Amino acid sequence: MRTSIIALLILTSWSCSSQPKKASIPTYNDGDTTLWYGWKTELIYELKLDDLLNTDGFRFRLWTDNQVIDLSQNGGKVVTFEREYDEKNYQKKGKLHSETAKIVEPILSQFQELIKSSKILELPSEEDIEGWAQGFDGITYTIEYSTTSEYHFRTYWTPDIQPELPEAVLVKNFVQQTQKQLNLKMLYDQFFAKLPKGCYNNGDIIMTCKE
Repeated sequence: MRTSIIALLILTSWSCSSQPKKASIPTYNDGDTTLWYGWKTELIYELKLDDLLNTDGFRFRLWTDNQVIDLSQNGGKVVTFEREYDEKNYQKKGKLHSETAKIVEPILSQFQELIKSSKILELPSEEDIEGWAQGFDGITYTIEYSTTSEYHFRTYWTPDIQPELPEAVLVKNFVQQTQKQLNLKMLYDQFFAKLPKGCYNNGDIIMTCKE
């Protein structure tokens, strides 16, 4: 079933590219794509980001629970987002708020070098790393990257609590250096200060409220 999923994705990208991309996307045992891929696909559409299955050249994304770093050959940006949450009507998807900040030089070049030097692109997804734990709380980081011929979607659940795994340490260090280089906390705090009063949740167990 994994082969059929990849074939379907290749056909999807064929219409927008001269050559099909080989897509590497985690699937369940029944062949269906993971919930993480489905959620991120919806967010990509809502945030009006490019579908990396249909782009040329090198592209890279790092997703946290409320920010996505989007890098292309022409530059980079940080998109910060939160979704309104109504506890009385929690089944209804709330309004998605977002704000985009451009990554400028020399920070852009420093971040590009970090991607190369960290070897984050050489790391397989968590399901292919022996001993990688799974859980329901914590935070899952997602990495997307693509070239003209390939697309990869990889997830990493809460690397902070798995110091015995060299792969988890690599992800943790990469995320921390990214947060520092791009000043992600400052960007989030500035964004959140502009939001209307209420509660916000992005599909995980973390809910943030503003009085």
